[in-house]
Amino acid sequence: TIQTGSLTISKTVEGAGNDGDSFEFTVTLTDEKGTALTGSFPYSGTLDGTTAVSGNIASGKKISLQDGGSITISGIPVTTKYTVTEKEDPRYTPDKTEASGTIDLDGETAAFVNTYYDILPALKVTKQVQGNAASTSDKFDFTVTLDGMANQQVSYLDAQKQVHTLTLDANGKYTFDLAHGEHITFIRLPVGADFTITEDSGKNGYALVSSENASGSIEDEKAFITSTFVNERNMEAVISKVASGLPTGSTYPTPTVSIYRKNDMTTPVWSGQVEPNEPSKSIGQLPDGNYVLVEKVADVTNYDCTATVVVNGSAVEGDPSTASTGVPFSVTVNEPSTQIAIIVSNAYTIQTGSLTISKTVEGA
Repeated sequence: TIQTGSLTISKTVEGAGNDGDSFEFTVTLTDEKGTALTGSFPYSGTLDGTTAVSGNIASGKKISLQDGGSITISGIPVTTKYTVTEKEDPRYTPDKTEASGTIDLDGETAAFVNTYYDILPALKVTKQVQGNAASTSDKFDFTVTLDGMANQQVSYLDAQKQVHTLTLDANGKYTFDLAHGEHITFIRLPVGADFTITEDSGKNGYALVSSENASGSIEDEKAFITSTFVNERNMEAVISKVASGLPTGSTYPTPTVSIYRKNDMTTPVWSGQVEPNEPSKSIGQLPDGNYVLVEKVADVTNYDCTATVVVNGSAVEGDPSTASTGVPFSVTVNEPSTQIAIIVSNAYTIQTGSLTISKTVEGA
């Protein structure tokens, strides 16, 4: 029979927290190769030190505990790798957010201790971006308005949960900026205060796709309101080839076109063949930045070829057949859904020579 051990998860809250607050944990169980264990394992214990709980839990599933709560999961094969992750609650500071180890015959314990911050009522503003052209470093300007609080001081928590103080202006407003994943939490707000949060969402080609709890009221002394703003920015680049000059019925070459970052001419961000005089093809995303297009023009007997490049209707100076320099161009995404259109033209002209006819007369 396989040897088994147990995993005990416990929760302790320090400070004058809210009685009955629950804390969510995700339990992951894997074998030595990192593959999640199949099936479920029995657990028993107490929700809060008094109320009995029991059931079964599988790898990747969640369980909640309150202050004083503890459960023991049994029947876990020895050598199993475990990870227990606690979901963040901004009202509390945890001693850790994750515990991991290996199950043995003596059993393992993952004990979590949270310290309560006296921050309620509170209003948390968070920022998220999405889309193939979104940048997690882009900043967005916000304004919070607290009615009836002109020129008053308000405390807030930064990302490290340090407490700071700010002063609202004569209209009860305060302006701040956030990037993706950042947040600010206004704390100890007066019960009954109405709030409004606005975002300057139209800059840099972003569209605001959702704004949760952008306005409302602080209804009671235990209120914790999270306002989440989500912005989206997408971009698609397409490329096409126009070829002319060869006799009717001729087949035009399809040389390879490569696009590089201007500061990295070693590895192209896109490379491929573009069929002449065919509909444009998508080459995916080209984020904001500077690029270089290079095309090795194919030789056609008795013809010369001149290559030009047009990006979004504007001709770009340069010779794409010069591999070292190519044709430099820039991409700026300034609309929520932007298409960058690149057209490479190959104009063939027949090579010509000359014939000189001369006449000489000898004699009288």
